[in-house]
Amino acid sequence: KLDYWVWKSKMNNFKSNITIVAPSEWLASCIKKSLIFKSNPIFVIPNPINIDSWELLDRNIERLKFGFTSTEKLILFSSSEPLDNFNKGFDLLLETLKIINTNITFKIVVIGNIKPKREKYDNNILFLGKINNQQMLNSIYRSIDFTVIPSRQENLSNVAIESMLNERPVIAFNCSGNPDIIINNSNGLLVEPYSTNKLAQAMENLLSDINLLNNFSKNARLYILNNFDSEIIKDEYTKLYKSI
Repeated sequence: KLDYWVWKSKMNNFKSNITIVAPSEWLASCIKKSLIFKSNPIFVIPNPINIDSWELLDRNIERLKFGFTSTEKLILFSSSEPLDNFNKGFDLLLETLKIINTNITFKIVVIGNIKPKREKYDNNILFLGKINNQQMLNSIYRSIDFTVIPSRQENLSNVAIESMLNERPVIAFNCSGNPDIIINNSNGLLVEPYSTNKLAQAMENLLSDINLLNNFSKNARLYILNNFDSEIIKDEYTKLYKSI
């Protein structure tokens, strides 16, 4: 009864002509299926990023701060949620690491909400814990080679946007809001949801092909500059307000 009352209340209170802005095409499609909002005008304008607050720091200098060598391969996984959060897919990443086929030594650098006991995981998984300092986060992005996002569901990943702005391409499943950020085989790789075999293959490709990695890196930053800069998003909202 309570659910019905809440639904009825929403239907009565949202009858006015509300214009809705969704940050991703995926979320817009979800809104269009809503009984409450499906008749409202819906626009897609992504969340912005302040370009000036991130620096292209020297990779080797930043690596020294964490004790990384200049040659070892580093892959980033980041989550503000606990590692057992189903949507974030850390379990899928762990399964992927069991089947990845490469003779290249690499480490998974994990930043996020919870720093678990090390004995639960392999030695090639390095937990840095929660990072609240953007300067340190900037340093981490510049230290790694690429980012992997094995999430089962993402609206518009801040981690992907920040990583790509720092010239670090992203591998993610082709679902939710990921295609709004990642152009497959251009600035990163989108793989079949939720195939650990496909994810392993994509990781192998970026680990082994330095030219592919470098091309993706340049394209990644350029795509964010052209599509997510706060000045560009500001203009999009201005146009929308004027049209309304």
